[in-house]
Amino acid sequence: MLTIVALIGGAILLLVLTIVWDKLLFARFRGDPVLGKLGATGAAWVTCTLLLAWGGRAAGASFARAALVAAIALLLPAVAVAVVGYRQAKALRARPGPEVASVFD
Repeated sequence: MLTIVALIGGAILLLVLTIVWDKLLFARFRGDPVLGKLGATGAAWVTCTLLLAWGGRAAGASFARAALVAAIALLLPAVAVAVVGYRQAKALRARPGPEVASVFD
């Protein structure tokens, strides 16, 4: 039961950290929203894995074992968040940007 609660909490943490990483750092990564969304998801997955491994280490497991378990457990939610982010970014990429007037027009 505790493992299921940890997985649900880890998935929620993954979603929140993906949003935070996206807004703070990866919002317009090199002007490509797809790379930004995938980069934010990857950074959130690594951050969640390290946080959950640190918590697992406090419970008595070794850090490497806890990190491996957390990485595998969060892989499916990370892929789901990445797919949703990829689809949103493709739609954002297809949308035309606003017209920018120059000073010399």
